[in-house]
Amino acid sequence: MNKKFIIVLASVLLIAMLPLNAFASLPHMNDMYSVICGDETIMMTKARGGEIDNLMDIRMPSNVEELEGLGWSISANPAYSIHISNINCRPYYPETAGELHDYHGRKPGDSNYPLNLSEFRFALKLIISGSQMKSWVSEIFSWTQIPLDTVITPAHGYWYNTKMTVYGYEPDLAYNLLITHGWTYTGTYSDGHCSGGYWYTPQGTELRHVYVACCIEAQHSTAAISMRECAAWNYFFGKNSEGEDYFVDESLSWTFNDLMDITFNDRDFDISSHGWSLGKNPDFLYDFFHPDVDVAWGDNAPGFSDPTPGGIDDMEYAVKNWRWPNGTYITELSDMIDLVWDVQEALYYVEPFMLTYCSIYVNAYAPDVAGWSESLGYGSDISWTYNYIGWAASGTSIRMCVSSDPKTLNPGWVSTVYDHQILDRIEDGLWEVEPVNHVDLMWASSDWSMTPWSDEGIGVEYGQKVTFTIREGIYWQDGQVFDANDVKFAYDFIANLSLAQYADIVTTYVYSDIVNPYTIDVYMNCTGLWYTYTYAGAGALFPPQIWAGFMGNAAGAEAFKPWEENYDTFTGSSGHNGLTCLIGIGAWIFVEWDKTAKVVHLIANRPDAMWTGNPGWFAENWYTELAPYNNLPPGNTDWDSDVDQYDFWAFCAAFIDYYSKGSMNIWDDFDCNGVINQYDFWAFCDYFINYWAA
Repeated sequence: MNKKFIIVLASVLLIAMLPLNAFASLPHMNDMYSVICGDETIMMTKARGGEIDNLMDIRMPSNVEELEGLGWSISANPAYSIHISNINCRPYYPETAGELHDYHGRKPGDSNYPLNLSEFRFALKLIISGSQMKSWVSEIFSWTQIPLDTVITPAHGYWYNTKMTVYGYEPDLAYNLLITHGWTYTGTYSDGHCSGGYWYTPQGTELRHVYVACCIEAQHSTAAISMRECAAWNYFFGKNSEGEDYFVDESLSWTFNDLMDITFNDRDFDISSHGWSLGKNPDFLYDFFHPDVDVAWGDNAPGFSDPTPGGIDDMEYAVKNWRWPNGTYITELSDMIDLVWDVQEALYYVEPFMLTYCSIYVNAYAPDVAGWSESLGYGSDISWTYNYIGWAASGTSIRMCVSSDPKTLNPGWVSTVYDHQILDRIEDGLWEVEPVNHVDLMWASSDWSMTPWSDEGIGVEYGQKVTFTIREGIYWQDGQVFDANDVKFAYDFIANLSLAQYADIVTTYVYSDIVNPYTIDVYMNCTGLWYTYTYAGAGALFPPQIWAGFMGNAAGAEAFKPWEENYDTFTGSSGHNGLTCLIGIGAWIFVEWDKTAKVVHLIANRPDAMWTGNPGWFAENWYTELAPYNNLPPGNTDWDSDVDQYDFWAFCAAFIDYYSKGSMNIWDDFDCNGVINQYDFWAFCDYFINYWAA
């Protein structure tokens, strides 16, 4: 059919159309059962038995192939999830060495030499890079993981440095690097292998045993890589004077805290391998590698520091704060991008870590399940998925997998991604991240601003005032109005109890003022956009009607199990029909955590859900309000940087493809009623014409 004719036909038909409904009810399902699976083997067993409707974070290619053969749909996106081998960079073990575990008899102040030598660490990297890592990753994971050399991943977009030199498998370079820096080998080196002699450090001592610790519970992934690393280093370095390997592979339990305790509390390991889940912002360059976070249970497990003026410590500080230690502000995004690129390159050469692979976030959905949203970095495990997902034919409930057991549903003490897989469906923040382009949308707030602020009287030289305007018409799930007073309480509560999970707020919050019921000024002893993200995310976590009694009582707050407390009994109210004290402002209401059945039951937060008078989820009108102004994917169907005529053809092609294959992105459910049909075509045309008219 002629394209011009399609345009004309659509335009003529639209004249006769009645206005579209503002927005159909979200979420699409009435009930969500979060089924706790434990590991991938259990997930597959439940999938085969029809007990779950999706699988999360699949690692084994054979499982993906099996599910595809059973008619399941596969969601695959480059992820922020990485595998990292921390290298202990400290010259001496810290004061916590041996505190929780006697790890090879190490004590505070014992020497960590020679792991504190950057040339040694970089040589180790050269021995496992390039073709080595590529073959291991392919052998273990097939296409589900990809080799990685820098802590900024390709999924981070413009933050990822595409111009720096990254070396492959270079054993000759590793050997020459060590010899040049004063190392001695008494035998023969040839073709990546040392034999007939021993290695001596620049201090003249023989290279000691280096213990490579990995997670015994992850034998098919993390441990599989660590064992290959250890074997490669032993092939390169040969045997020591006792006829033993220099590098010793150790599998320790993560579940029972051995490896986690040694890595993050005692900090007396040599090399410790585990996974990291990164966020979309590059401030983790500070969180992982700045000396300020080289503390017990801090994230700087390697203990890295470069105090040279203008060196890596200062650069990381500037990334975190959008300001150099001397007070010079960074005001342009392009300058921040350049800085992040420089930090990546500098860290690569001093190698406080060895990045080995980056996950492809692979989820699977049962036949006839539709509506999940793809997101670079996050996969399809995001709030948009849970709110849009449903059955292509019929059905009102869905069973969503949780990859492992949550530890707690107390929002003040969440510690694992599995906790968040439940809580993030119940709670929302002041901002939300749009899944495709990662635009930060106003959510529980309708506007915000950030201005410099200082107060010498209380010791604030470089601070900022952030003003949040709270969207009217938001309600807690108990029916009480959500406003600026609730946001202030959340920040006061976090600071008062010094909640470690929200350290950025604990260390920077000064005070806040209520301008009016829907406007709050928040004063922070910090600078930078990343802190504002943290505050926006935490603004609706602690309803005062539940948590006010715990102000000043950290022990009581930590012991509190809101998911087990009846709301009416706890508050002295009535009529909430079994509601618990675990409430938020999000799209899903918590009903029950059945620990015997390992199932968490949630219901959609809609008007009159659970009790008469419940006003329902606040965000039902976000789509019509925000989509035209944020260049959201519904108008940007071909996923480029512009909404233009090509998006019309992209939508038409997708629409035809849907009817031939039965698969379409959630954004193509354009009238948001849970069904993709001809009305979505007209809804898109209506949007498209109105967009251009505006």
